[in-house]
Amino acid sequence: MTLQSSGQIALSDLRTEYTNLGSTAQVAMNDFYYGSTHLKKNKCTDQVRTDTSHPVQGVHFAGIPVFGSGSLIKLTQFYGKIYYYARQTVATVSGNNASVNVGSIENEALKSNSVNSAFFELQTNGNCTATSTGNDGLNIPGGSRPGTTCYFTNNYRIYGKGGNGGNANGGNGGDGGPAFVVSSNIYVNNGGRILGGGGGGGASNGKTVSYNECYCCNTTNAGIGGAGGGGGAGGGSGGNAGPIPGANFQYSGASGSSGNYNDSGANGSGGSTCHSARQAGTLCTNPAGNGGDWGNSGGGSAGGGGGGGKGIRRKSGKYYVVLTSGTVAGGTHTF
Repeated sequence: MTLQSSGQIALSDLRTEYTNLGSTAQVAMNDFYYGSTHLKKNKCTDQVRTDTSHPVQGVHFAGIPVFGSGSLIKLTQFYGKIYYYARQTVATVSGNNASVNVGSIENEALKSNSVNSAFFELQTNGNCTATSTGNDGLNIPGGSRPGTTCYFTNNYRIYGKGGNGGNANGGNGGDGGPAFVVSSNIYVNNGGRILGGGGGGGASNGKTVSYNECYCCNTTNAGIGGAGGGGGAGGGSGGNAGPIPGANFQYSGASGSSGNYNDSGANGSGGSTCHSARQAGTLCTNPAGNGGDWGNSGGGSAGGGGGGGKGIRRKSGKYYVVLTSGTVAGGTHTF
């Protein structure tokens, strides 16, 4: 319930709203200071108390004195207030396709009234890594209670999966996947790296080239197999080389190499179209595209490069505040 907004208000009304002690339990006004027995605090509640633009700041925190401040606490300061839950143990998260169960955190509260909010801290205690472009490195879903808010601290790396390189001949590179998806109200304190996967590089076509173009054989024409595109940063697989087209002399294109998870965001490179052992000095034209760096598109001409993965995807309409931005590759986008 919500406490009355005018008229008579008693200490027993606060006991009913803020505790699960029952109607005969003794409580004291000092127990209802912010930060005291029944109004817990953490980084998230501290942030909301100082942020008047937060949508539920007024009904939970406005006007309630801080414990130990010496300010006088009065019953009338609780007009229109609602119980909230502040998680005292910081939730931690890491690993593959990491996620946090916001509903479970909400259900830890003593009260089950649907108008209540939960305010909780979450921090990474290791890297979070997407295993496919259809997954996220880290997902924070929305809660079921209005105003539920997360104070999120990241000092590690959150990786999106890199897109695969295109397969010859002329295949397109795959899009990189998102790193961090959030559907909850959130304060973001990012001192680490949030990295959308790089797009895969496009593959080259197979082709028949003249002696004058390739300088690699004593014949009129030579068949060159198409090369695979490079995988995007974030573990995208390199594309496969194509079958060798029929001609007098036939050389394989190279498969693209895979992207990786180095901090520098090293990406796979596309293979060349001439077989280096049979080439006399000039690289044949139409190479495959390189995979994209973190959050960037892959290259390509015959086969187009895949798009870069989003760094942060956040749900439209949810409260979102950046406290410390750190490194975000792939930008911030709403859905």
